[in-house]
This record gives sequence, structure tokens and C-alpha cells, in this order.
Amino acid sequence: MSLNAIIGDVHIGNSMAYGVVDSDGVNSRVKDFAKSFGFAIDESIKAGCTKIILTGDLFKNKKPTAVWIDYFLGCVAKAVDVGIEVCIVSGNHDLLNAPRITIMSAITKMGSNIKVYDDYGTYPIDDKYDCIICPYNDKNTLKLTSNEEVMKYISGKIKKASSSTEKKKLAVVHGISSGTYLAKYEGAEVDTLMEPVYPLDLWTNNDIGYVFFGHVHKFSIIKKFKPTVVNVGSVDKSNFAEAGNNNKFVIFDTETEAIKYIDIPTREFLYIKGKIKSKKDFDSLLKMDVKTSITKIVLEVAEKLEHVIELDKINKVLEESYFNAGVVVNTTKEENAEDDVSYISECMTVRETLKEYLEKNFAKNNMESIYEKGVGIIEEVQEE
Repeated sequence: MSLNAIIGDVHIGNSMAYGVVDSDGVNSRVKDFAKSFGFAIDESIKAGCTKIILTGDLFKNKKPTAVWIDYFLGCVAKAVDVGIEVCIVSGNHDLLNAPRITIMSAITKMGSNIKVYDDYGTYPIDDKYDCIICPYNDKNTLKLTSNEEVMKYISGKIKKASSSTEKKKLAVVHGISSGTYLAKYEGAEVDTLMEPVYPLDLWTNNDIGYVFFGHVHKFSIIKKFKPTVVNVGSVDKSNFAEAGNNNKFVIFDTETEAIKYIDIPTREFLYIKGKIKSKKDFDSLLKMDVKTSITKIVLEVAEKLEHVIELDKINKVLEESYFNAGVVVNTTKEENAEDDVSYISECMTVRETLKEYLEKNFAKNNMESIYEKGVGIIEEVQEE
């Protein structure tokens, strides 16, 4: 019997627009993500885990820099050096469109204690449990025309893998589970127009009792029992849209079948948005502690109170923050904004904006093909 860590999307290289280049030439956000990942590795070692399974998306994109790879391998080496086996599930950020080659092709050669799966299969955990591995797939990777066809293909693969073992089974998936809460901002990462959704009965039909997902960045327990389905999320926050995320990883005990959820300390995105109704409101804003946060302030004030806003004082507060993401002050003639200064995490992504535009201006039967072309252009731009 054994303890096994499941760690969510690592995404080293994400969020560099909110970092600074340190004296060693490395963006500080690369170090932040590596620190969060390293924390999960360290805690897994302390807990006595014999295996660590990564849900995929190791880097920001499919062509990681040497610096990103170095930081990633530095974390993984800590586990490998103490005899822990590391299993990596390929995510959408790990796959080149064609041919199906990943950065993990090189990582696999780092030693026998690193296993990489870019196809469905059965990964042996111990004498009691096997793990069904489900890498990322969609219409593009499988060259199919609908999500229904994709799920039919995936279901067949999972059934084959599940029937190959008589042990108890858990699954680790890079994809979207039915029942996943998709806030607006998640459109940057997942999109049900483009991607298949794994139904919950897929697991019960294959006698799989525990399922752990990567891909959607927000941690959540989708279903508590029969089967237990958990969206592990990511190890760190990428932008203001993820400000409210509680980043965690999990440890699964095959003996007791207990799941331990462990918080990962991360740098906070602080998005302060609200209405200034008095000098007192403005003064309270200046007292906020932002020293370790990536901070953005968006204020609304009536024209008659515009004089209470002292931009030099706001900028002084922002200068104390880890990263100053800017301040915006909007003046209005009517008092129709939010009542108080608040902390929020809501924004609209490029994909969401595109989808909303198409829904308003195109017939549904034409929308999907136009949307896919648009997303393809967005992905090309984001990778450059």
C-alpha cells in the first residue's frame, strides 16, 4: 500500500507579464511557479509518497525555454533523487500539433524513475491499485469532427485500459469533467465548444472509484463519492481572473482510500475595484497591505468627489506592491457603481469576447467553424 501525490498543472512560464527580470536574468514569475511546484514536491517527499503524478501542462506553451525546463527538472530531481517515481500525463500545452511529439520525449530520457504518458494506458501504483492515465485529446489531436466522436474514442480507450487490470482503479485525466464549474475567465483555458466533457458515469461504468483532473485551473471537488471526482487545478495563479483560486494538491492513500488536500502558498493577485463615495473611502484604500501582491486598482468616483482622488498617493501604494499592474479612475455623473471598495476576480478573456460576438451575430450552425478558426489565431498569437 502507498501514498501517492497528484499535482495539478505546473505551467512554468505563465504570467511573466506580471513579473520582473531579476539580476540573474530570470523572470520573477518563473521563479514563483517553480517555488509553488517545488513546495508540492517537498511536501510529497515529507509525507512519504512513493509516486507523484502530474496532471500535465508543464509549461506555458509547447516550446519551453531552456530556463523553464531547468527550473522544472530541478524540482522533479528532488523527488527522483530520493527514489520517488514521477508519472507525467500529457496536457494540451505539452503537445505539438503534428507530429505528436512532446517535450517529454526528452524528459523521459532523464531516468527510469520518470514515466511519460501521451497515450491512454494503465500505470501501476502498488499491489492494490492501478491508475488509468488519460492524456489530453480533442477534435484537433484526434482529427475528428465532433466532441461526440472524441468521447466515443476516449471511452473505448478507458474501457480497454480498465479491463486490462483486476486491481482497484483510480484515474488521472487532463480534460474537463461533467459538473466542473466554469467561470467566465476559464474560457482562457477550457472551452466546451472546442473540447469534450467527460461524463461522470464513464467512471462508474468502468469501476473507477477515484478520478483526478487537470486542465481547469480552479480547484474543486466535483463529486464526493462513488466516484470521487476532484479537479486538482494548477499549482499557481496566472492572472487576475484566478485571484480567488485556492491552489492545492492531493495525496491519495491506497490503504485507507483517504484523500488529503494540501494548500499551496502562492503569490496573490489583488484586484481592487469599487466606488469612492467619500474621503474616508479613499483614505482606507491607502492603508491596504499590497507588499507581496500583484495589484491593480480600478475606481469609480462621481464628478463632484473627483477632488478626493490623489493619484500620487495611490501610485505610492502601488509602488510598494510586488508588481504594479496599474490604476484606473473613472468619473461618473450619477452614483450608479458598486457601493464599496471590493476585491473581485472577474474579467472577460479574448475567447469569451469572441464567443459572445459570434453568438450575437452569426447563426449557430456557422458559429462553431468560425470560432475554431478564431481560437486557432488566438493560440498562435499567445504562443509568440
